[in-house]
Order: sequence, then structure tokens, then C-alpha cells
Amino acid sequence: MNQEIVDNRWLPPSPHREEVLRVIRIGRAHVEERGHNVPPLLIYEDGGTMELPRVRFAEVRKQLDVPIMADEAVHGVHDARLLLELGAVDIINIKLMKSSGIIGARRIADLAEQYGVPCQIGSMIESTVGTAMGAHAFLSHENIRTSELSGMRFLSRNYGEGVRLDRYSLALSEEPGLGVTVRDEELTGLK
Repeated sequence: MNQEIVDNRWLPPSPHREEVLRVIRIGRAHVEERGHNVPPLLIYEDGGTMELPRVRFAEVRKQLDVPIMADEAVHGVHDARLLLELGAVDIINIKLMKSSGIIGARRIADLAEQYGVPCQIGSMIESTVGTAMGAHAFLSHENIRTSELSGMRFLSRNYGEGVRLDRYSLALSEEPGLGVTVRDEELTGLK
């Protein structure tokens, strides 16, 4: 696929196009095709990945006078680094499930802090356990300035105790660890 990467619909504009081609040429990354009309993945030698169209954030940001948040676009430090180096975002919404958990979230927040870009912890549809993890990540880093941790509200069946979600606030337990207790009977029938 590396020889075919000249397909302009996936490549970013210059000068970023040249940088993508350079890392491929020197063997620090390769491209994997994913199917008809699905953006290919740029896969770095250390395992990081990025959909090629993400670099277009910078072009969009240049044309708008509103802050740009990278929400579903950041799956780890590689994605964050690319968007930050391009000056493509004003805030990064970190999803724990996409960023290797609390440690990955903290790495993204550390990197963003170096660029003066704040972060937010956002939720997906996760249980009390995932919500507690998001709250702990939020509280553990000064550059994670806001949170949106309401995903457990949308579950038809939640499990675990130790997090209470009121209208606009989240209350955590004083118990050790994440502060969440999960009873075996709550897990019956889950796959």
C-alpha cells in the first residue's frame, strides 16, 4: 500500500503531506488499507495509529473563528501529537477507552499541556466502573480541566456502586481504589 498512498483524497495538504510521506519512506510507518471508502490507517513502528484524514483538522481550524475540540479523533499520544504539532485543536477530549486508560489519558494531558492546550475527560457509554476511572483521571491532572462523565446515565442496566450522578455533579465514594463495589450477582448474565 505504501506505493499507492499518493491517493490525494486521504493525504493531508502540504506541508503535512510531505511529512506523512517522509515517515513512510524512512520506514517509521506504513499504511494499511481498510476497505472501500474507509480512510487508511497510518501505523507507526511503535504501534501507534492514525487515520490519515485527521490531519485535515488544521485546515478547518484556520478557516473558523470558533474553538475546535478533538473529540473522537484522539486514540492515543500519536494522534494528540499530530494535532498539537499542526496547531489543529484548541482542546482535546480524552476518552479512556480509546487512550489506554488513566495512564494513557495522563500522557495525552502531559503532551497537550506542553502546547498550552487544555483537555477534558469525556465518557462513552460505560458503567459505574468506567465513570469512576474517568473521575480519577480528571482529578489526577491539572491540564484536564473539565469532564463530561454522564455515560452511565444511558445504560439500561448499570452495575457497581460508589459513584452517584446527580443533575450536574458526580459524587465519588470514600472507599479504597476506584471506590466502586461490584457484587457478583450484578454480573450474572453479562457477556
